[in-house]
Amino acid sequence: MTVGQSSNPLTVWWWRRENNYGDMLNPHILSYVSGRDVVWASHKETEMIAIGSVMKVVEERVSQSQDPVYVWGSGMMEPETMDITDKAALTLVRGPLTATMLKIDELPQGDPGLLTDEALDVSTSTKTHQFGIIPHWTHN
Repeated sequence: MTVGQSSNPLTVWWWRRENNYGDMLNPHILSYVSGRDVVWASHKETEMIAIGSVMKVVEERVSQSQDPVYVWGSGMMEPETMDITDKAALTLVRGPLTATMLKIDELPQGDPGLLTDEALDVSTSTKTHQFGIIPHWTHN
């Protein structure tokens, strides 16, 4: 399975039961970094599970399917250990706590949300504050 350049849309699962800003960034940021159109797909059929606190969904996917799934920029909601590295192609996790819980030493870490300015091309907008805080949807 490859996620490289293709004329087919990249199928990605992201949380969409509630309007959550980070999860809604998935199609924009993934299209920006992959150069492909991005469409939502069931977690059972998708090529990738990406941005958001969705590692429990990755764990569910790998327990139900023999097909591997790419994981990019995902994190965990709760601190717990998971053994998913044999069926999930982990390419980027959100941070060191997620890497520790997955027992992975050598893996890129970072929040893909940091690419928002580039992916959405907000260069023409005027920033009025130096910092912004976007709370989790449960804290609104």
